[in-house]
Amino acid sequence: MTKGLSHEPWRLRESRSELVSVSLYEGRAYDANRFVRLMAVVNVAFACVVLFAWPQIAGLLDTPVSVAADAGIASRPEFSEYPYVLLWSLPILGSLAAWIATRSEKFLFAKFLAAYPAIVILAAVGWYHYLSNYYA
Repeated sequence: MTKGLSHEPWRLRESRSELVSVSLYEGRAYDANRFVRLMAVVNVAFACVVLFAWPQIAGLLDTPVSVAADAGIASRPEFSEYPYVLLWSLPILGSLAAWIATRSEKFLFAKFLAAYPAIVILAAVGWYHYLSNYYA
């Protein structure tokens, strides 16, 4: 007795372990660096915006970063002024460190290093806006 279109008995077919897998990649290899590349682009873009468009984004980032760093940022900051240098160097250093970790095949550590600058900056801004509602 056969089951379906196969010519072998259904008991033999069910005794074998045939796994059916569904892949979102459709035969392509999994790319472990996709998140790292995305975050590297986001980090470098953020650093470029901080360097070249500081007057436009100062209203959003100036006060939270000044409170977190306990130092103010001028309206036209110097290239190496303390809190300002954190806003452009941290994303670039995070992307560079993530690239080095990727080259040494430490993919989980590379993901952490790529996301760390965004986490720190978003935490400082979010924490300031959260607390300013309670202590203002």
